[in-house]
Amino acid sequence: MSRYFGLKLASPNFYFENEAVKWYTLMQGSMALDFKKLDVDSFLFGAIPVRFQDTSSQDFQDFIAHLFVENGYVLKQADFSRDFGADLIVTNEGVRTAVRVKRYHEVHKLGISDLQQIIGAQAYYNCQQSMVITSSSFTAAARELAATHEVILWDWTTLLQAIVDTFFSGMDYFTYFKKYPGPTLAEDKQLSFSIQRFEHIQTKDQSYSLLDVELTNASESAIRVHCDLPIYINYKRKQYAAINWSDDSFVNGIIHPEAVVTLTFSFSGRHVSTYHNQDRLILILHIMPHGETIMLEQKMAAHKPGGLLYRIFRWPFPRR
Repeated sequence: MSRYFGLKLASPNFYFENEAVKWYTLMQGSMALDFKKLDVDSFLFGAIPVRFQDTSSQDFQDFIAHLFVENGYVLKQADFSRDFGADLIVTNEGVRTAVRVKRYHEVHKLGISDLQQIIGAQAYYNCQQSMVITSSSFTAAARELAATHEVILWDWTTLLQAIVDTFFSGMDYFTYFKKYPGPTLAEDKQLSFSIQRFEHIQTKDQSYSLLDVELTNASESAIRVHCDLPIYINYKRKQYAAINWSDDSFVNGIIHPEAVVTLTFSFSGRHVSTYHNQDRLILILHIMPHGETIMLEQKMAAHKPGGLLYRIFRWPFPRR
């Protein structure tokens, strides 16, 4: 097992080391959300699908503090009267780590400036190492700088895995929350979907997988629907959110009786480049105006038309 920020990395999942003493000092003596008293399941039920965008930056930071404390880390908040680039100082087996926490939207990648600040904070707080945790991801330049200075990076995928291992006993989000009343698997079959296309596209500058899904309203009534970005869970239980909708995709509106609409969206090629028959695609649909939320699930084994397409665009394009 390799050492990773006081974490042991054991394939396929990592877990935190434990210490007997749990202690931390809260900013100004209190937290906006007291996670010792809060129903954490209910909090995560709403927070994970939107990557904590419905919480404040302080609540997100406090949750990260709670994540460390739950796993036996000695932790205290940094000095908030002055900003020296770190939000938390955590200690494990005598190793002090400066941690910077950023709650960004998934399209906002952390860049070099965030890395420079935590590198400075490591020296200021006399820490042996530093770390940046985000609900988003990092630019290539930021990753390069982090590698040079041995800064530990947790993007959304790594953070989500830590949450799953800590609070869900290793189960993915949708399996764990099937015990809750919603979103629930739709059983009336009035709304259903089929996977029409899975195409991986690789260019010089980007790699992504494009999916087409047909959503059918089999009822005799019109239904007004709002669709969340779909979720992909592979057979190794890794969960990823789609990164965007295509311009011509149905996202929200009325689906008339016995009508079919097409949803087109993409996943990062770094996470989803091919598929296994046991992989799952999940749609979260909000039925308005009643506020009902349902979940539709389909295994990739159901994807038949055309098979897997893998397209590589040569760059520059060859001359004719």
